[in-house]
Amino acid sequence: LATCACSVRCARFQHMRHSATLAQAASTILLQASECTGAAASSAHCRLTHTRPTSSAFPATPESTKQLTSRISRAKSAAYVLEMHETHGSQYDTVHLAATWSALGRLCRTHVEERHAIRPRQLRRLCEQTRAQLPSAHARAIASIAHGAASLRAVSPAPFGAPPRSMDSALGGLFDVISRAAHARVTEMSAQELSMLLWAFVSSSRTVDLMLLDAVAASGERRVRELEPQALAYFAWAYGTTGHSSPRLFDAIARECVRAERMHGFCVQSLARLAWGFCRADHLAPALFDALGEAACAALTLQRSRPQELVTLATAFADMGHSDPSLFAAIAEAAHGRLREFNALDLSSIARAFARAMHPSVALFNAISDEAKDRLHEFDDTAIARIARAFAVVEHESHPLIDAIANEVLGRRRLRSFTPQALSALAGGFAWMPGAAHQPLLEAIAAELTERLHERAKARAACGRTATLDAEADDSALDMRSRSMRVTSQTLALSAWAYARKGCAAPRLFETIASEASTTLQKFSTQGLSTLAWSFATARHPAPGLFDAVAHAACMRPLRRTDPQALVNLAWAFATAQHPAQQLFRAIASEASSDNRMHAFAEQGLSSLAWAFATAGHADHVLFDAIACAIQPRLDTISELQTLSMTAWSFAVLDIPAGPASLGGCHFTRRCVELVDTAPVAQEALVQLHQFNLWCIERGCVEAVLPTALAIRCRDAMVSQSAEPSSLQQQVSDTLRSLGCLPHDEATSCSGYPIDMLVHWRGADVAIEVDGPSHFVRGSQQPTSAAALKRRQLESLGSSRLVSVPYWEWCQLGRKERSEQVRAQQEYVLAKLEGCVPG
Repeated sequence: LATCACSVRCARFQHMRHSATLAQAASTILLQASECTGAAASSAHCRLTHTRPTSSAFPATPESTKQLTSRISRAKSAAYVLEMHETHGSQYDTVHLAATWSALGRLCRTHVEERHAIRPRQLRRLCEQTRAQLPSAHARAIASIAHGAASLRAVSPAPFGAPPRSMDSALGGLFDVISRAAHARVTEMSAQELSMLLWAFVSSSRTVDLMLLDAVAASGERRVRELEPQALAYFAWAYGTTGHSSPRLFDAIARECVRAERMHGFCVQSLARLAWGFCRADHLAPALFDALGEAACAALTLQRSRPQELVTLATAFADMGHSDPSLFAAIAEAAHGRLREFNALDLSSIARAFARAMHPSVALFNAISDEAKDRLHEFDDTAIARIARAFAVVEHESHPLIDAIANEVLGRRRLRSFTPQALSALAGGFAWMPGAAHQPLLEAIAAELTERLHERAKARAACGRTATLDAEADDSALDMRSRSMRVTSQTLALSAWAYARKGCAAPRLFETIASEASTTLQKFSTQGLSTLAWSFATARHPAPGLFDAVAHAACMRPLRRTDPQALVNLAWAFATAQHPAQQLFRAIASEASSDNRMHAFAEQGLSSLAWAFATAGHADHVLFDAIACAIQPRLDTISELQTLSMTAWSFAVLDIPAGPASLGGCHFTRRCVELVDTAPVAQEALVQLHQFNLWCIERGCVEAVLPTALAIRCRDAMVSQSAEPSSLQQQVSDTLRSLGCLPHDEATSCSGYPIDMLVHWRGADVAIEVDGPSHFVRGSQQPTSAAALKRRQLESLGSSRLVSVPYWEWCQLGRKERSEQVRAQQEYVLAKLEGCVPG
């Protein structure tokens, strides 16, 4: 009996095992069929068994768990992946969840339409289970879940658009839990998992926890050698995009990338991402960009790149100010002939990048012009303004494109639809075009910009602000309220520059710019301050309040990284506007002459800087010694006489203690002779050289005196200068004649200087200079530098005594009655003569 009972039990056990095997086999067949038919197979399973599929088909054994993960990973549709979770979700651990999210992400990245086949209810259940199990997940699972979820949430391209709001809502709280779980496991993540995590948070447009970013940066810095090229690019791109400062991480990435043979593993896309990341982070890495440019040139010849990659590379190098002509030539060659593949934004962006890099590829710009002029209807207002501005920067004449833009703007669009930034860029684009063909457009833009600035001022006044802090808040509120009121410092500076550059009178616009800029100068870069001041000085638009504010703002910030040309333009503007700013000139002199910065200045910049300080009457001997040391080694490379003449005149005006020999002595004069003989020369340059020659005679510096032939030519240039006598000068001459003197009007001194009047008084020749308003610094009684130099050299080198008649003293006499006026003028002239040649 015992034996029979045992046999029965064994038979029943074998039958149960056989039944379970059959059930597992049936389930396997159904799952394989489901891979082909997706959710329909699951429905067929339900109809076949007349019940909802249960997890009993997958016993909880290690083999079935691995098999379940494999089925998820090989799924062909997002709907099937979610149906698998509905059916077997109770068996899922964090490995299954990671596989599920990875599969969903892969399918949605590969087939964008899959996002719109996802049912929010199913996704919500998956998110709930994921949030519950994430705290116990290992590092790889966390990274995979984040990467997959981000692929669902990332904005998709047309025609499918962004994922539905219901999907976005379902994913809402998941990333917060992922962030906490990742922070706890970040030290356990591999380099690849760290890059996946970064991509996930940045691509999903989520606000990333700063502590998590710091932790990932620290871990990535230690494991940078483990990162694949694509991961290195992702790291740089992610931190550049978020704007999170991680200089040590960027330094580590740069060191790793420039290692021997490391850059050869990068594709064009990774190179573009790497450059873009460093550009957005504004992290200087010249060695990296050198290696990156070389690798990109090689990759562009071997790989067919996408338009966006070419635009990104060019933009990154241009915005970082890293010169690489070979790379830009390679990009131009790759883009030329394929511009039909570029959308309107890409066309305008690549033109902007080449213009910003000052790489005027004629063939590329011609091709862009031909392509863009027939597709302007595809361009938005910003792209139209950007491409017009780019052609202006490189001064590439393309009348068909510029005319087409003008017709598009005036004929089919309303300027009211343009933002202030686009209006200023558009004005900058048309400002360089010669002639007055586009004057109506410029006038319309000026009127529109003026109106916008007035509206902004009224809106700010309506806010009723009372303090600077409130003003900044109000400005931000105005910017957020309407794009039509958003005005940046670049907008104001570029608008002023455009109309000053064109010489187009726009006094109302300049007044509104001065009013708006005076309250927002703290937002201007030093370059912006320089451009603004240069524009007002060039346009001859008086704005003393603005110049005071610009000088104060410039002095309150370090000038260490300021572009040399910006320093030159700033000094030139204040000198031209005759606006006193001694503290600003001291700051510019200190910066320009420190740490051997003079080598960064162009030759013309050095002469303009010297001219500005001389015109402003600011004698900084350290600065001028540095300019002299920088000029001497470059004498043979200077190709314009005006560069030398302006420098020489500036040294003569300030009577620099080092003397004329500091500029190179006979080497300087020999170079002047060479330039005079090889190119047309402006009369002004010859006059300046004559004044320099007089300074050499003053100081007894024989070695720097000009050769006789050139000295005579320069003196003749000064003598040939003629001017009509002013009414003030005529009144003084008439008064002298009424006293019995016979003045020689418009005489010439032995030094070559023109003299207003020369009279013989008590046996001596007396030169009389009637100094009108132009001989004095605006708003003061201080002689200009040119007037002071003339007086000094007339007194030291002339054989005549010198008398000055300032205009304000003479005008004071004219306020009396007629009879008293004549007598007062005679007494005034007699007193001047007696003071010069006493009896």
